[in-house]
Amino acid sequence: EAEIQAMPEERKRLEKLTKQLEKDIKSLESGRDERIQFFGKQVEKLKREAKQHLEKLERQRENTEQANVELEVVRNEIQAQEGKDEAAGQSREGLSGAAVAGYIGCQTEGAR
Repeated sequence: EAEIQAMPEERKRLEKLTKQLEKDIKSLESGRDERIQFFGKQVEKLKREAKQHLEKLERQRENTEQANVELEVVRNEIQAQEGKDEAAGQSREGLSGAAVAGYIGCQTEGAR
């Protein structure tokens, strides 16, 4: 009989507990939605930052490639100029040698 009399009180306690659990669930769901939105915004922000960083790296890579091409052109021009200078030096040496030999030849003939 005591159990039967305690039933309405138990029912009230369980209903109160159920209402509290429903409030807690709503609170958690609300917090969950807010966290999902927050992290969604964070992901978008990080994606934008990564894209900007990637674009910056791409520009830097292009600048580096351009500088390497220009460096290679300058190296080739220097090598070509050095080749011309070397060829001109060899021809001068050849001419100088022939001129000296001719001069010596003239001097020996004149001495005879």
